[in-house]
Amino acid sequence: MMRIVQSIAIGAIGSEYFDDRVGKRYAAFEGIVYDLGQIAACLDRIEAMLTGEVARDDLALAAYTWLAVMMYARCFDGSAEGRQGALGDKATRLLSADEAQLHAGLLDLRNERFAHAGPDARHRCVLAMFERDGAQWLAPGFEIETPTGMFDDEQVALMQRIVRKLLEYAATERDAVRRSLEERIQSPEIATPIHERIAITGRQATPEAQALAILAKIAGRMDRG
Repeated sequence: MMRIVQSIAIGAIGSEYFDDRVGKRYAAFEGIVYDLGQIAACLDRIEAMLTGEVARDDLALAAYTWLAVMMYARCFDGSAEGRQGALGDKATRLLSADEAQLHAGLLDLRNERFAHAGPDARHRCVLAMFERDGAQWLAPGFEIETPTGMFDDEQVALMQRIVRKLLEYAATERDAVRRSLEERIQSPEIATPIHERIAITGRQATPEAQALAILAKIAGRMDRG
């Protein structure tokens, strides 16, 4: 089950979604900062297992590797409908040559092996020959690639450096967009109707809730009239 993460100031009397261009960009960079933080946590756990700080668990190692790669690629997905913003060339120019090479490899890993079984994915039938008492026969087997051993300690350290750089960049972008957003929402043409809707409907005023609340308010006036 997916969990919705929200940030609403304590003491707010209500809220509603704000889906204009600036609001969407702010939400996108909040999401990117969140993803990069989750990636950093995954890498810390992978590192702890590789160094023996904690007991190695191949299933957990595969899960952390999978999650780190998938969330990393999501930060660069400029075509996503649910997130109207992504990291791009300005962010990748911060990377060294080694970091840029790993960055490209991570995106390929996501596209060709994790999200899709591309031509480099190793999902192959293997025929094994057996022999006993002079008789020979073939039996089918398989070979599949798992993410358990895809990272070594050097790659983890390199990816940690990449994530730290990108996290600093994304947080700076987010903060700049937030300042623009805070100025924008104080304008009367935006603030006044939102104040009115929240006063009617309360927290998370979806279009459907707004319509129902307004109809109920009109019906109440008609009853009193």
